[in-house]
Amino acid sequence: MNHSIRFYIYTPNWTFTPCSSCFGYSEYFDERRMKYDAITHKILYRHIFFSVQDKNIGYYCSTISSAPAHSLTYYPEHLKSRTNMRKTMIAFGNPLMDITVTSKQLVPHLLRKYNLNLDDQKEIAKKEMRSLTEDIQGYEQYVSPGGCSQNTLRVLQWILAQQCQATMFGSVGNDLEANILQEELKAAGVRASYITQENLSTGKIIVLVSGLNRSLVAHIGAAEVFPLATLLANPDFTLLFNSSNIVLIEAYFLTNRVETACKLAELCQKGSKTLVFNLCGQYIFDIVPEPLKCLVNAANLVFGNKTEFLALAKLFTCTTLDNLAEALLGKTLIVTDGPRTLVCYNSNGEKIEIVPPVIQLEEVKDTTAAGDAFMGGFLAGMVKSKSLKDCIKMGFYAASCIIKECGCSLPKYEPQIDFDRMIQ
Repeated sequence: MNHSIRFYIYTPNWTFTPCSSCFGYSEYFDERRMKYDAITHKILYRHIFFSVQDKNIGYYCSTISSAPAHSLTYYPEHLKSRTNMRKTMIAFGNPLMDITVTSKQLVPHLLRKYNLNLDDQKEIAKKEMRSLTEDIQGYEQYVSPGGCSQNTLRVLQWILAQQCQATMFGSVGNDLEANILQEELKAAGVRASYITQENLSTGKIIVLVSGLNRSLVAHIGAAEVFPLATLLANPDFTLLFNSSNIVLIEAYFLTNRVETACKLAELCQKGSKTLVFNLCGQYIFDIVPEPLKCLVNAANLVFGNKTEFLALAKLFTCTTLDNLAEALLGKTLIVTDGPRTLVCYNSNGEKIEIVPPVIQLEEVKDTTAAGDAFMGGFLAGMVKSKSLKDCIKMGFYAASCIIKECGCSLPKYEPQIDFDRMIQ
């Protein structure tokens, strides 16, 4: 059957909205739109690729097949060789600046002075953070972007050589720290869609490292303000959310932003998005228990360490993790436990146990971002459509690399992962 197809190219005053298959790379189609006309309102195509140079759009059609017009798939020219990479990801959390201190003389003194535990997390007021900041002056410090979701996206992009569209949503102040975070995220291949809170400072975490233990002391600052109305009015959010496949929310995002988090969960369910939830820290269970349950119930995948999952089991009135998995049947639960056996319950309720690879203690510098890095590697496997076990192995690999750095500093070398040899 002969079909006539006419393509009309409009430049430069039309807006092209990409579908999820093109990673949401809207910048490659900015202010351009393609229209078509065909007999019976159908087109003949297998793939149509676009390249954008100056203000022109080129196209070609290959391997003819018939399909409804609305199912047309678009790819940027530079992604021709990456057509298996169709998942995009957006994340919500606290954009923070991490300052890591490892002084063997100073850290024990600060733990005592500020009543901190060896391996714990604590939020403090602005005045106390100012005092702590003054106390670490003159000692060696390592500065890096922080916050669970930010760490995960940066590690994911490192694993994938920045071949995925990843966007971070959160609030920052109008200050130098915010500018540094934006530049660091850009360098890592993560788009920062920040809301600026003029009267608040960018959040900060001071990490006190003592051997394999680390104590996180945070002042969230501007990150704790993220109004739902402001998010929904952001055209970036609408475009990126609609084109996304995976949405990540960290539990820390629930403090003072419950309305926003619950709305995101609702939108994920309506839009059939894969919702990933990071439990983050045990203390958050006491602050927002019901909203946390709401997000867990809405999520497709839940990540956390054993301590956090035991707290979650208690929240759901379950006595064991096996009981919790039964109560949350249909979800994938990934329970890390440091160097000990990882336990995963898949969506069918099957229990999988995998032992992490052995790492020499002298190689470990900082375990602060181990969990976030594990998630980054795991989700990179999801983006690559790998098996559950391969995703876990990628998580182990990412975590093993990051804990050999200070803070969540990305290694200077390229990741050593052969995706092609993994099982699809």
